[in-house]
Amino acid sequence: MTEQSRTVVKIFDHQYRIGSASADAGAIEQAAAFLDERMRRIAGNMKRRVPLEVAILAAMEIADEVLRFRDRREQLLSEADERISRFTRELEDRTAGSDDPPAPRF
Repeated sequence: MTEQSRTVVKIFDHQYRIGSASADAGAIEQAAAFLDERMRRIAGNMKRRVPLEVAILAAMEIADEVLRFRDRREQLLSEADERISRFTRELEDRTAGSDDPPAPRF
């Protein structure tokens, strides 16, 4: 059985004990600091600072960013696949019908 590490973090003035078998304490602290900063920024723009509402708004902002980055990554991977396919076709077209080995480049 994998041992879980426990890390205490403070997010929006509340302490949480986070247990994780996969993330190290530094990664947990970094994620907590990121969330705390985001929640504080959002709370600064609100008249009524209900922690649950602030947390939900922060989660929505973060989810939107993740989805946009995921879409962008997929777009870039698709473009790279197309370029690789085009390059491969060009190489195949250049070497098709030629029984001669390619000339050395150097």
